[in-house]
Order: sequence, then structure tokens, then C-alpha cells
Amino acid sequence: DTARELVYDDPELTEQLLTKFVDLTQAMVTDIRRIVHGLRPPALDDVGLFGALTLLVNGFATAHMQVIVALPDAQPTLSAALEVAIFRIVQEALTNISKHAHAQSASVTLAADDWQLFLTICDDGVGVPSQPEMGMGLRSMRERAEELGGVLSVQPNEPTGSCVVAHFPLEPGGSNGTDSHPDL
Repeated sequence: DTARELVYDDPELTEQLLTKFVDLTQAMVTDIRRIVHGLRPPALDDVGLFGALTLLVNGFATAHMQVIVALPDAQPTLSAALEVAIFRIVQEALTNISKHAHAQSASVTLAADDWQLFLTICDDGVGVPSQPEMGMGLRSMRERAEELGGVLSVQPNEPTGSCVVAHFPLEPGGSNGTDSHPDL
């Protein structure tokens, strides 16, 4: 409105105001995209959970650390919330491994039976300290699992390293909370 009022009286100030408006708008769009991507990673919609996990794992592999992923032959039907939780737990666990474990290899394994989904992320690094600090990453992984009725723990790996182990309940028939109103 100010630019509209000043356009004829002070075109130079109008130009400055519009430039500032464009910059603020672009910053807001960037923030909104970041928030939306934080809620549900686009890869889950683009390539599904298995594809997204494969892309994620490949992104953590380096010349110093090999990372492998083992997935079941068929992907069970999972709720969107469970897919996001699995993706974010794997992402946080691999971030922790790459920052703290000094590992040469890591693995991500996803398996399911009729009643549970099992997620395991292991490394061959230095392992968990005897008095581990409950940081935000571990706390958020545990909360994500618990929100969906699951359990998450960190255990030693043999002979070295650690494993993040999560179990999630699945509904009989594989629906696992899938939205019955996808049109809403």
C-alpha cells in the first residue's frame, strides 16, 4: 500500500520498497519450503520409502565409510507418519554415526512380519560411551518411535560399535493407520 501511494511522488523510494518486499517474500517462500520438507521429505512421495532410504543411505556413504541398506522384498503398507518416522530415525542415526562413531561401515536394515516392523541401524565405530549423553537427536528418535507405539533403544554392536534398534507395531492386514479418507 505504501508503494502504491508513493509510486508517483517518490519512484525511487517505491523501487526500494518493492525490492525489499520481493526479498522478504523470497525468504518466506524458502522458510515455508524448509518447513514443508521437514514435515515430510519429498523423496518419500517421489520414490517411496524404500527409494528414499536408499537415496539417504547413499548420501552418507563416503570413501571412509561404507553404508549398506537391506530392505524386504516387498514393502509393507505403512502410514505416512510411520514412513516419516522411519526416514527421520535413519537420518538422525546416520548423522550421529558420521559425526561421532569413527566407523568404517554402517548398515540400515528394515524387516517386517505380520505384526511388527523392525528397524536396525548399526555401525562398527567406537560404540556408545558408558555414560551416554541423551542428546536431542537420540531423544527425538525415541519420541518418534513412541508416538507410533514403538520402542527404540541403543545397544552395543559386536565386536565394536553400536546399534539403534526400533520396533513398531503393525495392524493386522498391513493397513497400519493408513488414512481411510485420502481425499481429505
